[in-house]
Amino acid sequence: MDNILGVQLTKYSLSFTSPCYFGNPNRDDAKVNNGTVTLIKFRGERFGLTCFHVINEYRKRVEEEGDVSLYIGNILVELDEIWFDENEGYDLCTLYLEPYAEEKFGAYGEVPTHFFELEEFTNEGVEIGNFVLWGGYPGVWRERPSSDNVIFDTISSGSTLIDDAAADIITCRLEVDKCLITIQNGRDMTGDLGGISGGPLFLHKISSAGISSFSLVGIIYQYSPNVDVLLSRPVTLIRDNLWLNG
Repeated sequence: MDNILGVQLTKYSLSFTSPCYFGNPNRDDAKVNNGTVTLIKFRGERFGLTCFHVINEYRKRVEEEGDVSLYIGNILVELDEIWFDENEGYDLCTLYLEPYAEEKFGAYGEVPTHFFELEEFTNEGVEIGNFVLWGGYPGVWRERPSSDNVIFDTISSGSTLIDDAAADIITCRLEVDKCLITIQNGRDMTGDLGGISGGPLFLHKISSAGISSFSLVGIIYQYSPNVDVLLSRPVTLIRDNLWLNG
């Protein structure tokens, strides 16, 4: 694969993401948690897709500590105002982001932020042996130089093989030595990728004319380093179990 194309593919998925993070911005020593939000535009409106466990951890911290703020990208948000639907069993949550301008979600590094135009929730082409792209914001690389400044480095892949495809789980084996993976700022690969939950899984298709197209097929919910497996929920579960097609 052409090296320039390979680099572009590894960064593609990050174009449609923002970090979702929470903590007390008034205390330098306060704990910060983060996940990833996949940004989509569906039927002309902006939504965020992430994991239930990310949002639920925020709820727990608010209950325990009180003064905890939630951000998506550069935007301070109120969960009650953006919450749309969730499913604990499938570990998915949808957020309504239409009230916020697209540019407010910010850009991280050299990758600009956009909302992916989604026409339908489909798993077409999700088959063993096909390749997917994914990305997110590992918390282990997160830095907080000051109370009101959080910096995220990213990890993303432009060529990861689907190892198994079921109705409720898409399994990918990373095999870092074989994947096209980009790690921002030269970070060493880590077994702790907590923070990428909520990141997108894009299927890469190439037509007979050599034209690439991409479809959002999954939302990452877990990485298991002991078996080097990335687990994602098919977006069809959002269509069938969360109120976004209603």
